Amino acid sequence: MHRTLAVLALLAATADARAQIDFTLDRVVTNPRSCVPIPARAQWITGAEAFSVLTMNGDEQAVLRVPVDGTQPQQAFDSGDVHAAFGLDSISKTRLPTFGWHTSNSIRVEHENTVYHWNLSEAEPKRVLSLVDGATATAIAPSDARAAFVVHDDVHITNEDGGLRRITWDGAPEDIVYGGAAHRAEFGIQDGMWWDQTGRRLAFSREDMRPIAIFPYVEYGAQPAERKHGRYPMAGQPHSRVSIGIVDSRDGSLRYLEHDADADLYWTNVTFSPSGDRVYVALVNRGQDHMQLVEFDSTTGKRNRVLFTASDARWIEPEFGPVFLPNDPQKFLWFSPRDGYRNLYVYGIDGSLERQLTKAEFDLGSFGGFTRDKTACYATGTGPNPLEMHLWRIDLESGAMTQVSQGRGRHSCMISDHDHVLSNSQSAVDPGTLNLWTNDGKTRVLNKSKDPLADLDIGTQEFFEVAASDGTTLHGYLLKPPGFDPAKRYPLMHYVYGGPHSQLVTDTWGGGARLWQRWLASQGFLVSCVDNRGTNNRGIAFAQSIFRRLSVLEVQDQVAAIDALIERGFVDESRIGVHGWSYGGYMTIRLMQEAADKFACGVAGAPVTDWSRYETGYTERYMDTPEENPRGYELASCLDKVGKIRGRLLLITPSDDHTVMPSHSVAFLQKCIDESVLIDHMSYPMQQHGLRGKHRQHFYRLMTRFFQERLGGTPVSR
Repeated sequence: MHRTLAVLALLAATADARAQIDFTLDRVVTNPRSCVPIPARAQWITGAEAFSVLTMNGDEQAVLRVPVDGTQPQQAFDSGDVHAAFGLDSISKTRLPTFGWHTSNSIRVEHENTVYHWNLSEAEPKRVLSLVDGATATAIAPSDARAAFVVHDDVHITNEDGGLRRITWDGAPEDIVYGGAAHRAEFGIQDGMWWDQTGRRLAFSREDMRPIAIFPYVEYGAQPAERKHGRYPMAGQPHSRVSIGIVDSRDGSLRYLEHDADADLYWTNVTFSPSGDRVYVALVNRGQDHMQLVEFDSTTGKRNRVLFTASDARWIEPEFGPVFLPNDPQKFLWFSPRDGYRNLYVYGIDGSLERQLTKAEFDLGSFGGFTRDKTACYATGTGPNPLEMHLWRIDLESGAMTQVSQGRGRHSCMISDHDHVLSNSQSAVDPGTLNLWTNDGKTRVLNKSKDPLADLDIGTQEFFEVAASDGTTLHGYLLKPPGFDPAKRYPLMHYVYGGPHSQLVTDTWGGGARLWQRWLASQGFLVSCVDNRGTNNRGIAFAQSIFRRLSVLEVQDQVAAIDALIERGFVDESRIGVHGWSYGGYMTIRLMQEAADKFACGVAGAPVTDWSRYETGYTERYMDTPEENPRGYELASCLDKVGKIRGRLLLITPSDDHTVMPSHSVAFLQKCIDESVLIDHMSYPMQQHGLRGKHRQHFYRLMTRFFQERLGGTPVSR
C-alpha cells in the first residue's frame, strides 16, 4: 500500500515540477499560470473501482490507472499512444487531448468537431458523432447517441444516419434566439438546450427579443464605423418573451409548452422526469417574488398542473430544478431557503410537501448525486465556516448530514460509482492536495501541489473579521508586504466587488486574493478585501439585507473594514486607494462618493453608474423597477453625486461592453463635466465586459502605474 502511494505521489509530483520563477509584473500579467499551483488531474474510471491520474512518462503525458484497493498502478496510455491510434497530426505526441472515461476500458475524446470512443484494447478509435463547425450552441445526448445544434440561428438535431434535421425556421440574431441562456445567468441558467435521460427528447429555449428596445452597438474597427444590430433590456422596460420547445428526435415532431404569450415570466430550471414523458419548469413572475413549479406533458406540451407555489416579500430565485429520488420517482428533492438557509425538502409528485430533509444552519450549494445504494445523497455546503466548502452525505430518511471532506479550506469533489470520493482541496496554507476518501471511511493523501511562490519573500496574508453596524460578522483578508513593520504606516489598496452572488474572501491559496494583488503587496502595499452584507454563502437574511437600496449597506460595511484596519495603526490614512470591476467598479465610485475622506484614489472598471440603465432580470430582483422604487434608484445612483468625489478617479470603459453598457460611463463623464470634476478615463477599443489579451495586460500595467504614482509603495515612520 505505502509503495503504491509513494509511486503515485512521485509520478504526480513530476508533472508539477517547475523552475524557480521571477515574480515580476510582466510575468503576472503575461503568464499568470506560471505563478499559480497546478492541481493534480485525476478522474474516476467509469464502472471500475479505480481512478486515473495524469503524470509524465519521459517527455510524454501519461495516464496512470490506480485501483482503490491499493494494488499496483498501471499505465493505461500516453500521449504517444493517442497520437498513433487517432492518426491525426493535430493530436500532439507529447500532450494529451481532453478526455473522459466512457467505460472501464475506453475513453471519450472530442476533437476537431468529432466525438470518438476508443477502446484501449483496439488499434483505432470509433467515430461516434460529428459536431457542427460554427454552431453557437451544442447539446449532446446521453451516451453520445445524437446531438442538437444551433446553426445559422436555428435548432437542428442529428438523424440516425448522422445528417442534420432542421427543427426551427425563424431564428434571427438579436431577434429570435434559440438555445441561448435566456434570462442571462440568473436562476442558475447556463445554457438553453437539454436532453432527457433517455436521449429521445430535446427541450430548448426560444427567446423573442423583439419587445426589447434596439441598442446601437458600434463596430469601431470598420472604416467607416458600422452599426451592429443589438438589443438591451433596461430596468422597468419591456424585456424578452421566452417559450420552451420540445422535439422528439424519433420523428422530428415539435411542440411548445402551453403558455400565455402575453405573460411576463421567467422560465427557469427546465427539468425532465426520469422517463422523459413530463417536464417541469419553475415559472417566476416579472417581479421575482412569486414562483410556480409547473408540470407539462412532454409529448403534447399541455400544462398538466401546478405542483406548488412559493413567494418571498423580497425575491425568490430557484436555481435548481426537482431532483427525483432514484428508488421512488414519485418523490423529488427541492432546494429552498425558506427557513433562513438553503436546505433540501422532500416533495411528492403531486406537489405535497412531505418534510424538510436537512436543517443545516448554512447554505447548501449544489447537488452532488446519490449514493450507490440510493439511501443517501451528496450536496456541497460551507459548514460552520463560510470561507470553506465541503461535501456532505445526507441520509434520505433521517436527513442526518455527515461531512465527507475533511480538513480546512474548499474542496472540489468527484464521486465514484462506488461512493469513493476524490477531492482537490485547497486552503490558505495548502496550495492543493489530492485526497482519496474511500467508502470504508479511510482517508489517503495522494499528492500535494507545489506552491510556485513558496520560496519567494512576497509578504504574508491573514484573515480578519469586522462587525457590521448591526453586529453581523464580516470576513476579510489582508496582504502584508515583505519585512512588514507594524511600527510603520503603509499605503493600502482595497479591492472590492460586493455584489450579490459573490464571495471574494475564501480559505483558498492566496486567501481569495488575486495574483496581481499579491504582486502589489510584494511592492510595499497593504492589500485588503471584505465581503459585505448581500454577498453569498451567509444565509438568506444576509443576502437580502440590501433589497431596494443597493450600495447603502455595502458602503457602510466596506468603510467599517477600512476603519478597523486604520485602528490597527499601520495604515497610512492619507494613502488609501480602492479598485473594483463591474459591481466592484460601481462600489469603487460609491465609496469615493460616500467616504470621500477615506480614499486618495480609485480605479473603477466597467461600472454601473445608474441602475435604471442596467438589465431587467438582475436589477429588478434587487431593486424592483424605477417606477416602484424611485427613492432606492436615487440613493444608488452615481450620477447625481459626482461632486462628492475628492480623490483621483480612473474610469475604465470597454467600448463594446454588452453587460454594462458604455452609456454608463458616458453619462458619468457628462456629469463630471457638468460639475467640473476632473477624472482620468481609459477606453479599451472593442473589448467586452472582460478584457482579454493585450488589452488586459495594458490595463494592469496602467492600474499599477496609477496606484504607484498616487500612493507610492514605501512605508513611512509614524
